[in-house]
Amino acid sequence: MDISGLVLFENNPYFFLAAFAILGGGIKYIDDAFDERTFSKDRAVFTAPVLGVLWAYTSLVNGAAGTILLAIILSVFLTGKIDNRAHKIGLVTVIALLILAGFEIMWIPLAVLVIAGIFDEKGNDIMDEKAKSFTFNGTIKKFIIQFFRYRCVMKIGVVALTIIGTIPIYLFAAFLLFDIAYHIVSKISKKKKTGSSDLALPWFGQNFSFLDS
Repeated sequence: MDISGLVLFENNPYFFLAAFAILGGGIKYIDDAFDERTFSKDRAVFTAPVLGVLWAYTSLVNGAAGTILLAIILSVFLTGKIDNRAHKIGLVTVIALLILAGFEIMWIPLAVLVIAGIFDEKGNDIMDEKAKSFTFNGTIKKFIIQFFRYRCVMKIGVVALTIIGTIPIYLFAAFLLFDIAYHIVSKISKKKKTGSSDLALPWFGQNFSFLDS
């Protein structure tokens, strides 16, 4: 399929910053609609194909962006994290559109980021299950927990690929916004569940109370 008429945002950094943030927040919205029941499942199911279209379009218009996004999909798929119907709808939408339109894949960067993503997912699972049983305490324990909680292995991979010039720096910034949006939605979800008024943004170590209802 010829998509040459659809590449309006091919080299527009602002599009990718916005798209990655929407995708990160949207993915977490769907997660917590099903896992935590803090958001509407019906809205999550409706949102999934919309996110799938945005995910596919963002991947198709820029090979480097598509490589990052495909790595995210593959790492969560291979670790069994696509486990609700909304995510499955979104996945089918993405894969169908990529197959129909054709997709430029950067194979070596993809392999690096998928491996990094799998380490992140497995490490995050271990932190959730066993962090309390760690025999060491203090700064090292806190660092390890936060390192995997915020899935830093793939971030290191993206930084490395940015340094060698494989991925433009604005896509590294977009990837960070994906993660920041993901965690902001996670905090909103926890607020809805617990009634807390604080929103602690990742990495900044500050609490913001502007989400008070």
